[in-house]
Amino acid sequence: MRFRNSIAAKLAFTVVFTVCMTMVMMSGFSVWQETQRYSTVKKNELEATARVFASSVSNALRDGDLQQTLNSLRAIAHLPHIQHVEVIDGNGRRFANLGSGVVLKSRMQQNAEASLFDLLTGKPLLVDVPIVNSGDPIGKLRLLASTSDLKETVLSGLISSLLIALLAASVGLIFALRLQSSIISPLRRLKDAMLEVRETRTFDRKVEISARDETGQLVESFNHMLSNIRERDAALEKHRETLEDTVRQRTADLLIARDEANAANTAKSEFLATMSHEIRTPMNGMLVMAELLADGELPPRYQRYADVVVKSGKSLLTIINDILDLAKIESGRFEVEAIPTRPSDIAEDVLGLFYERAVSKDVDLSAALAPDLPDSMSSDPTRLNQILSNLVNNALKFTESGSVQITVEKVTVNDSASSPMMRFAVHDTGIGIAEDKLDQVFESFTQADQSTTRQFGGTGLGLPICKKLVEAMGGEIGVLSTVGEGSEFYFTVPIVNSEARKPRPEYSVFSGQRVAVFGEPAPSRTVLELALCQVGARVEAIEPNEPLAGVFHSVFAPASVIEKLEPDTPVINRVVIAGLGDVEVDNLIASGRANDMLLRPFSTRSCGELIENLSSHGPRGDSLISGSQGKADVETVSFSGARVLVVDDSQINREVAREALNRLGVEPEMAENGLEAVERVASEPFDLVLMDGSMPVMDGFTAARTIRENEKAGQSTGSQVAPTPIVALTAHATGDAAHQWKSSGMDGCIVKPFSLSDIEAVLETYCSTAKTSSDFGPSDLQNSDPTLQKGFRPTADSVFDQAAIDNLKAIAGDGFSTMITRLWTIYVDSAPQVLSDLGAAVNAGNRQEILSKAHALKSMSNNVSAVSHAALCQRMEDGAPDADLGALNALFAEIETGFRAVLREIEASVGEGRSGQTTAPVQAVPLGKAS
Repeated sequence: MRFRNSIAAKLAFTVVFTVCMTMVMMSGFSVWQETQRYSTVKKNELEATARVFASSVSNALRDGDLQQTLNSLRAIAHLPHIQHVEVIDGNGRRFANLGSGVVLKSRMQQNAEASLFDLLTGKPLLVDVPIVNSGDPIGKLRLLASTSDLKETVLSGLISSLLIALLAASVGLIFALRLQSSIISPLRRLKDAMLEVRETRTFDRKVEISARDETGQLVESFNHMLSNIRERDAALEKHRETLEDTVRQRTADLLIARDEANAANTAKSEFLATMSHEIRTPMNGMLVMAELLADGELPPRYQRYADVVVKSGKSLLTIINDILDLAKIESGRFEVEAIPTRPSDIAEDVLGLFYERAVSKDVDLSAALAPDLPDSMSSDPTRLNQILSNLVNNALKFTESGSVQITVEKVTVNDSASSPMMRFAVHDTGIGIAEDKLDQVFESFTQADQSTTRQFGGTGLGLPICKKLVEAMGGEIGVLSTVGEGSEFYFTVPIVNSEARKPRPEYSVFSGQRVAVFGEPAPSRTVLELALCQVGARVEAIEPNEPLAGVFHSVFAPASVIEKLEPDTPVINRVVIAGLGDVEVDNLIASGRANDMLLRPFSTRSCGELIENLSSHGPRGDSLISGSQGKADVETVSFSGARVLVVDDSQINREVAREALNRLGVEPEMAENGLEAVERVASEPFDLVLMDGSMPVMDGFTAARTIRENEKAGQSTGSQVAPTPIVALTAHATGDAAHQWKSSGMDGCIVKPFSLSDIEAVLETYCSTAKTSSDFGPSDLQNSDPTLQKGFRPTADSVFDQAAIDNLKAIAGDGFSTMITRLWTIYVDSAPQVLSDLGAAVNAGNRQEILSKAHALKSMSNNVSAVSHAALCQRMEDGAPDADLGALNALFAEIETGFRAVLREIEASVGEGRSGQTTAPVQAVPLGKAS
């Protein structure tokens, strides 16, 4: 088998086969050529013989002498190979014949012409010649001759060819075998060398080169390959010898880089967690107090102010959350809510947030809402607000004049009613975007034109974040734009679990009536006109200086136009169009020149609600400025039967939580640390525990774990101990502390700053059995003595900051006196001890304690508006890590002096503000003295 597959066997076979095939072809050609020659010669001989005999029988055939004819034909018997002869007369009848009739008959049935194959197979050859007498044909002579001698001639030729072929093949085979020594031997040596390399895996073998032909080149290439392999193995061996040292060095470098990356990541996480805590702590008080203020009894204008403060605070909190959750945004991990959401509320909230900015740029801002919008759908209102706010912010940024309009409508995907989508769009008349830049606007850190960064500002992160948010909600976002004409940014979100809007009643009051709309920009005017047309009014747009012609049912106009209307002008509804803070509107309403008000910015819903109110109840008139339309008698949820324990080491935070819970009808119990909370929960039942995470003595997470262990221990002894709901109340939004509540056995988490709705949601979850409804009036925190509330103003050299005091007044409203008194009382009670601890830390050089106490005293001073003293504490906090201890001692002396000034002014202000009422004086607490 190996021989059959060898090159030598194939070469020998090729030579022998080639020789044999050549001889076969030559023999075949020789046979064909010999047969052709034989056929021509034989036929010529027969024709010549036939003509001789035809001449000899010519007279006998003419005379009809049969005997004479036969005598002449008998001479043919002396000719070899003649098998048959016959004479045919002129009528085609056989006249005479000699020989085998069977042979003649058989041959006569075939063509006269015999093929080469016929001749080789021994078939006789037939020849016909005419018999001519005196130049006239009188018949014909036919001869039939045997061709058996041809077969013998061909056979002898074939045998000769075969012998010659065998001789040639032998010679070729001998030549092939001799040729193997120069061709096959080098290949065989190369094969043996390759087998040896394969079996021994050694590459030091070298094959001798015996020729310079292709075989020699093949051997030379093989030797070169082995040489390269040996060099590679030597390099690998050398590398292997130093590999362990290299790996050790690289591993050490990697460990250092890993530790540095982990340290940087930890520092970033700690920074974000600290920043979250520091920002959320003051926002907690601001946002809760703003909500309490918004729930108070206020005239509509001031109610609008309070609502904007609350919405702005919530938007600020959303922005903070986005900054702190940047890592989640970059990795595409979003926590998308699915709660009932009113699409119209999203547009209204964004309008209120950006109206002042639009007015400052003289840009018309409005919202057009489709009439078929669902009343609610399941979505994430916070994310929708964030996306739409970003788009409106961009539109206002790049629009110097003209308009920005929000549109909200329901659309279908692929013309399928089973896939409804809510489409939000923001149209502007700004600078526009070039077509070749449209695909780049949703890329991070990218703007359509980099010059816009210098002119308009921005980081290029807003739109990419919007894109990721929309995609996380299952929608799409896009942009259409023309340079110089404006842009339209739009996004869609699925409509899930929607509730159809209740049909509005027919307003026959406006049906067919003439209504005048004065001088509003086109987009806003269109929104108002559509709302009026939907109730059947005939709307006429009139320029500001154009007089009224005829009788009108209602007039919608700015204050400048309303002022020019005569008081006795027969118009039922005089609606003044006002912006936020337009004070002249009060005078128009008080004088009767206007009897209702429509606040900018316009939206389809706000216009529709005003029209509905005018149709159902008529114009509001003086109630707009008397405050009777406030929230004095608002029905709210109360959880008066709930027992709630608030655990927080900050008294100010406890007061904020108390105010929020009081608003919901709960009078909470208080604890200052985790250990106290454990003891209170063990001794008395609570419906809910609101637990801070970071506290002295025992932190909230340890306290929660201890409470859970106690509950398990009670269950193991057979006591039926129901788990007490524990909800974390923490300012940690990021870092490990932000998720520590889960592992500590708590049931939930509220991140500071919390809102009333956050507290209400928790009470709804855990204290629903105590839920009732109640009506409440103005806040019970109002102070009966208005002196402190209205008259307290810091002097020029006061330690209190006027702007901070004004901010507290704006937040607390009528409850300012009570709130500031409480904050001062807390400060006087707790701040001296913190200052004393700070002095002790400075004396001991304990930098960590210095940083902690300076930070605490700074926060307390800021909360009571002692901003200058808080600044001194900030300097101490900044210098704590590495400043000279002597400098810190000197700075502490300034802090101590400033603190005494704060205490003196608090005591003076309380005494003056109470107007001689019996008030316990502020007691000075011994302060720590730094050496």
